[in-house]
Amino acid sequence: VYENYPSTRRVTHPSVLDFVDELVKAGSKPKKILKYLQETTGKRVILRDVHNLVHRLKVKRRGTDTVEERLEAVLRKFYASRGNNASIFVDETKTTQTITMQTRQMGRFFEAFPEVVILDSTHGTNSSKYKLFSFMIDDAFGHGQYVQHALVENESHACMMNAIGAFKKKNPTSDRIRAIMIDKDFGEMSLLKRSFH
Repeated sequence: VYENYPSTRRVTHPSVLDFVDELVKAGSKPKKILKYLQETTGKRVILRDVHNLVHRLKVKRRGTDTVEERLEAVLRKFYASRGNNASIFVDETKTTQTITMQTRQMGRFFEAFPEVVILDSTHGTNSSKYKLFSFMIDDAFGHGQYVQHALVENESHACMMNAIGAFKKKNPTSDRIRAIMIDKDFGEMSLLKRSFH
């Protein structure tokens, strides 16, 4: 009975915890981690213990920073690289509406192939529920290359204007665009017509 107490099942050995952390980073399934822990420690670890351990390791790895603090650190590091551009747009309540990012290489791709731009968006890919709105071009080999990413709060007129405005500001050759391909679900077609006439 004693072996089934949670305090007895708890894994505390640092080298085992480090190895489990590596397994988590590599994407191992909880059942595989469970098997490893049972074989390595000899304890009666259960699947719930593994889920709790994985959660604790992720929290520890993430640190005590808030989402906003981590985002700021990422954007500062991104912007520190020569030629990278990032913009943050907030509304009157200081809520972030749009974050745009373009690397130096993305700018070069667009400068070389500005005639046809492809716009695509993905939904529900992050915990904050922001949508990823991407500008792409086709290179000389027919491969799609991203030329700007924008995380937008929603597909409202204001958010789309922010993303498009940042794109035009960072890419003076945007006046050479001849065609824009969009997703069938894209709702702001009139905005594109006005912005890229």
